[in-house]
Amino acid sequence: MKCLLLFAYLLASVSSFSQIDKYNLDSLTFEQCQVLTQIFDGYETRNLRRTIKLEVEREIVDDYYEAKFHLTDYLNQNSIQSPFSTFQGDIFLIFKDDKVIYSRHEFIEILYKVSFLDTAVSHKNSWLDKKEFQILKASYGEMYQTELNIDSMFNSRPFVYGDNCGVGGSQPYLRKLMNEKIAKNDSKSLSKWLRSHQVEKQLYGLEGILILKASNDIPISETDQRIIKFLKIKKGFARTCSGCSYENEKISKIVKEIISDYSK
Repeated sequence: MKCLLLFAYLLASVSSFSQIDKYNLDSLTFEQCQVLTQIFDGYETRNLRRTIKLEVEREIVDDYYEAKFHLTDYLNQNSIQSPFSTFQGDIFLIFKDDKVIYSRHEFIEILYKVSFLDTAVSHKNSWLDKKEFQILKASYGEMYQTELNIDSMFNSRPFVYGDNCGVGGSQPYLRKLMNEKIAKNDSKSLSKWLRSHQVEKQLYGLEGILILKASNDIPISETDQRIIKFLKIKKGFARTCSGCSYENEKISKIVKEIISDYSK
């Protein structure tokens, strides 16, 4: 099921499709998916207001990209007319040259009757261009020497790269783990992090490996050096934090700063 079908399914209870009929279901592009979010983000009815946001867009390998859209419906509490449904969940995409090769959605539909919650229904579905995906898997395996795992890539638990984050300046979970592995000279685990499907974990792996290299002269393997070289030019953004500030920063910029910090 491609992106347009996902949007049509999700919007069926509140919208007509006159604005999206012009798109061809067999050749939908990522750009058209973005246009659809712009059309329906902020769509409002008597019962609800809908938001659709692009939360993640970044390179996987060789100009293949991952993207994540998050959809949330907010109730207009003072003017509810039943029955109706609201949705909340995510749409995940993989694309290259603007052509979608994989899409998946995971949504909870809440059904209302007489202005109160009646039941909740889970919706999950996916679509895959098998031929194109095999090419992606081969490229990924050649770069990282590990198998591509979509479930790990679109992990429901988001990580963040940074230090002294939030109120009180606490360390993110992965930074605490990184420090534990550094204390044990566990370069093997940090090397596995460098091959993670999640870029924030890759960044901690990179930092840990460079710290061990600088402090204990632990060598960096040829494969790890090749991955680090790719990370320097990897396109897209990572979730970062500093104090109470959370934002998306360019991956290549973060990598260059990490390398600069531990190459002095």
